[in-house]
Amino acid sequence: MDNEHDPGSRWHWDKTVNLGHLLTTISAIVAVAVVASTFHTRLAIVEQQLAMQQAVNRQVQEDFGQFKQDVRSDLREIIHKLDRIVEQRNLERGKP
Repeated sequence: MDNEHDPGSRWHWDKTVNLGHLLTTISAIVAVAVVASTFHTRLAIVEQQLAMQQAVNRQVQEDFGQFKQDVRSDLREIIHKLDRIVEQRNLERGKP
């Protein structure tokens, strides 16, 4: 119980610098900087790939839209030709 009130038993700071602690702290700071730099580089690469993928997606959508228009146009032509063939055969058989 006497130690609780004894001024010598309080916490105190050691004002000397330990080389091991200093090197550990510096290496930890360098490691964090390297990880942050690597993360930044990876993020930039992902952003670039995303932009490229968006451009590819837009081009595919445009191509698909054109393809749909072409298919519809071709189908209309086929229907029109079939109608003319049916009309022609009906005329040949004598049906108006």
